Amino acid sequence: MAAHALDGKANVVLIEREDALTHSMATLRAATLGGTTYKEQMRVPYNGLLKRGRVVQGSAESVTPGKVKLTGGEEIPADYIIMATGGRGFHFPLQAQGKTTAEYNAMLDAARDQIAEAGSVAVVGGGPVGIEMAGEIKAAHPDKPVTVVHSGGALLSGNVQPTDPRLSASLLRQMEDMGITVILNARMQTLPHGESAGVSSAICSTPGQSHSLSNGESLKADLVFVAAGPKSSTAPPAVAMLPVGTTDGAGFVKVNKQLQVEGMEGVYAIGDCVNVPETKLAYSGGLQAKVVVNNVIVDATGKGSMKDYELLPEGKAGMLVTLGPKRGAGAFGKTQLGSFMVSNIKGRDVNFHV
Repeated sequence: MAAHALDGKANVVLIEREDALTHSMATLRAATLGGTTYKEQMRVPYNGLLKRGRVVQGSAESVTPGKVKLTGGEEIPADYIIMATGGRGFHFPLQAQGKTTAEYNAMLDAARDQIAEAGSVAVVGGGPVGIEMAGEIKAAHPDKPVTVVHSGGALLSGNVQPTDPRLSASLLRQMEDMGITVILNARMQTLPHGESAGVSSAICSTPGQSHSLSNGESLKADLVFVAAGPKSSTAPPAVAMLPVGTTDGAGFVKVNKQLQVEGMEGVYAIGDCVNVPETKLAYSGGLQAKVVVNNVIVDATGKGSMKDYELLPEGKAGMLVTLGPKRGAGAFGKTQLGSFMVSNIKGRDVNFHV
């Protein structure tokens, strides 16, 4: 988003190791319905993203003020650097690092078959990803038993910024109306491990298995979707790129209110890689990008005013959570959104129109 916004206003160089942008909002539906269903929309080639700038396919090895060094030794000079390197890697289907578009689509098709063949499904985690995956599966397979196991006392309770409790209540009512069973205040004692084409997967086949829960109950599920627990054992990419002291103990980049990396003039960071205390969402990443684009232009031209990135007040975080293409709920501040609005904004086409 930042590169696209600055294209034409500056000489932009986008460094990206993948050949295409993965539309993350659509990955859960694509895994349920198959990758080829979204072949044109799921992966957007980077080579057509910028009209005036250029795209360099490669991996950044180090970032210092005024320079990005790539693996292999090439150095790219820059007056301003914006880091959007992400947090700890997500498991497939949200991510499949190192895979081409064709390989990724084939993995999504295989996931579709896994889900279709499973007699019953358990989703571990009642955050946005777990809720949306449960909704996608139930919408595609209305007769398939789907159960969500969540450690908190309410859905979405694990968010860094608490949302309006009415949002959680609305989602719970709709899920139960769809026939999704929700078990709160419980954990799956042993999380299964999944793999697809050599990549860690959140989709785990467990045919005929019974899974012990922390509340003393057991749950039989032929397939488990793990939307809770560790994302990856590897550190966030920024840790290896930046000087010691610029990331915190969790590997997040330390930034000031203007989203500039602490102690690094002209270097900014946005998205999942920053230590901003908020739930990591595409919506907030977009807001951060707007702030940084403004600040880069202001600093470069001397015109206008630098902006601080402001968190939404506690309990006012914005979020849209879908339950398949037709249902879901959302909240922006005190404003509650029902299925009709959420479906039209996000659920119907998982934001392909954005």
